Amino acid sequence: MRIPGAADKVSSPWGRSRPGDSPICMFNSPLSPEKADRIIEVLGLSAGAQVVDIGCGSGEFLLRVMERYKVHGVGIDPDGEALERCRERSAGRVPAEDLRLCQIEVSAFTWPPRLFDAAICIGASHAFGGYFQMLQRLSQRVRSGGLIVVGDLYWRKEPESEYRQILGDGMPAFSTDHAELARAGDSLHLTPPYCARSNQDEWDHFEGCFALNGYRRALSNPDGSEREKAVAKSRGWYDAYLRWGHSAMGFGWFVFLKTDTQ
Repeated sequence: MRIPGAADKVSSPWGRSRPGDSPICMFNSPLSPEKADRIIEVLGLSAGAQVVDIGCGSGEFLLRVMERYKVHGVGIDPDGEALERCRERSAGRVPAEDLRLCQIEVSAFTWPPRLFDAAICIGASHAFGGYFQMLQRLSQRVRSGGLIVVGDLYWRKEPESEYRQILGDGMPAFSTDHAELARAGDSLHLTPPYCARSNQDEWDHFEGCFALNGYRRALSNPDGSEREKAVAKSRGWYDAYLRWGHSAMGFGWFVFLKTDTQ
């Protein structure tokens, strides 16, 4: 997950330094292992089902789905290093032949003729051009009765102007209504029978992992001047989260059921 377009003046680590790269933070989103397993448990997939994860990163969520239901998984992400970590994590957990990893932008991915039983998109709606566009595209790639599992950002309250400036002009206009994100699939025959939210502890752990990873990388830089700049950037991002993001950022989880009869 990342904030697309976040300004380099604070150098957001989102998208360049994933917390999911660290053993202390399994997911690249504000998500605890307990909540991940709870969301996965409601999916009720059949063994042998076909599942695709767009922006899978290091793949922990996809791998847990595969472990729980013995399904076939396709992970799509342009980050080759993240996919390599996914492959390493998969060893001993899922059969190698059941996992296909594609280092490619989703816009260039060749979709198979068979529709998927479930699609996952966590913090990667920007790859489709936005939240609704993501639902629209994935609804075309999932069979009737299939599922779309979504995790995405929203504002819990209108952010302070200072925080918007730090995030940058490219910051998308996230919804200020969790329910609005749930209703976004109405015109696409997507019904959200299950919704959840990341809690404050999950957010604090997620952002804390970002900060810790950023500091560690910065301190390992042998170039003293660059090290100081990197430390300052990491601190600037984390200070902004503690001051404004802590109370403004939200993250919603939605399991959409495709209800059309075509």
